[in-house]
Amino acid sequence: MRLQFPKLNLPFPSLKIKEVDSNLEVWDIVRQKYIILTPEEWVRQHWIHLLYHSYGYPIGLMRVEKLAKSLSTRGLRFDMICCNRQGENLILLELKAPHIPLNDQVLMQAMEYDSAPLIILSNGMEHLLYQWDMKRGAYEKAEKLPHFELLR
Repeated sequence: MRLQFPKLNLPFPSLKIKEVDSNLEVWDIVRQKYIILTPEEWVRQHWIHLLYHSYGYPIGLMRVEKLAKSLSTRGLRFDMICCNRQGENLILLELKAPHIPLNDQVLMQAMEYDSAPLIILSNGMEHLLYQWDMKRGAYEKAEKLPHFELLR
């Protein structure tokens, strides 16, 4: 089995990967099942492990590929959301395959989904963090992702 995915600009996680019918599948610790390993999934799995192991976000408070409440009539799914213990959105992640550039269109796509105080855009190589500015009523670029314990 040979991985055909690039080394990302994220810490390399310990992933369970297996080959099934000439497809690679990865164990998703959030969904508790094997998922076909696409380039976008490669990025998502890196983020799941980074948020859990380095930033303290509980696995049970992560949501992956769920219908966005605000857009459920259109059938749109967000890539990933981290919630607080009350079930409120903390971070919305819009994840792309490594070859997809991050631009204003990607940010606009993320802003269409359920709102969250923080938005992360990432293709695994580049990462952009935005925080909601209540005074301006808009998302502003932010520098540092807070640890889960600081967002409660």
